[in-house]
Amino acid sequence: LFRSREPDRWQLDHLVVVASGGAPLAPAAAQRLLDHLEGAVVVDGYGTSETGGQARRVMLPGITVGVGFVPGSDTTLIGADGRPVPPGDPRPGRIARTGRLPLGYRNDPDRTAATFPVIDGERWALTGDLGRWGRAGTIELLGRGCQIGRAYV
Repeated sequence: LFRSREPDRWQLDHLVVVASGGAPLAPAAAQRLLDHLEGAVVVDGYGTSETGGQARRVMLPGITVGVGFVPGSDTTLIGADGRPVPPGDPRPGRIARTGRLPLGYRNDPDRTAATFPVIDGERWALTGDLGRWGRAGTIELLGRGCQIGRAYV
């Protein structure tokens, strides 16, 4: 990490939060940040263009970094059968969000219907990401652009 190679290059004593988004921060990288930035907190956010922010994991000094993200109350997993996967169920599912969502894709009704289905009377945005329920109601990301039942690449 930058600080271990060049400890006097940057003045980071007042850094309180390191925020990451766009791609999950590897647990080893988060742990290195925590080890080298005394007192700083690392926040890793998860979301997509269609859904906005959906989940987060907050990592604190002295606590082992896990892989699970804490989802918002509007986020769940939708299984291969098109039904919500209840927390604690080990089956993978597509990460989905309900609530305030885009109307769809301009001039693309097929993609809109596939991404924003109505399930039990509620409109959802299905992301291209697969996840599974982890401990304590967290979501573990399994991969992007994968299909349920196929190998993750």
